[in-house]
Amino acid sequence: MRWLLLTLLFFLPFTLHAYSTVVTFHLYGPVIVVVNYNNTELFITQNESVALTGHVIIKAQPTALGYVIYINGKRTDMVALNVTEPTIINVTAVPTYVTVKINVIGKGSINLQLSNGTTVTITKNVTFRVQNYSYIYLTTPFSQNVIINNVRSNFYVTLITNSTTINVTFLPNKKKDLNTPLNLTGIALGVIALAIYLFTRKKS
Repeated sequence: MRWLLLTLLFFLPFTLHAYSTVVTFHLYGPVIVVVNYNNTELFITQNESVALTGHVIIKAQPTALGYVIYINGKRTDMVALNVTEPTIINVTAVPTYVTVKINVIGKGSINLQLSNGTTVTITKNVTFRVQNYSYIYLTTPFSQNVIINNVRSNFYVTLITNSTTINVTFLPNKKKDLNTPLNLTGIALGVIALAIYLFTRKKS
């Protein structure tokens, strides 16, 4: 009887583990994760795979100021799961504000508009901070030949998701050549950019 009891005690942990499921945590940025499972807390500070099953509560918090948490692409710092199959949890600490650098090459003026409605005119290199996951919109006079980030256009709109550099090059104005083809690509991209920006502003 004693031998049987010892055998059961020996194999019990392996039996319980066999019913557990592997949950893989991928951590991005300054973040720490706390997993509440079976009346215990598990701290995760790096990419790690753990055996879990059943009801699990996952909490995350940034380890530096100025960050918000996204779990599997959703802005939240806590999720509750019922683990029944292998699962991947992506936890990302995203900066609240990021840096935008605009390099002005040549002579010209740029009209910059932010998502909050702020508008400024730029004529030289500038660096500033904006709220992450917000739009910025650039326009230049139609009378000037401009290349913005390798695209010839007088419009430029972009969703800022990280620190970004935008290069604006003003080309010397030349007499129009009737044999020079119209840059339809730049115009089309400008119209699309403008439509996206106006739609986003209307929704907000």
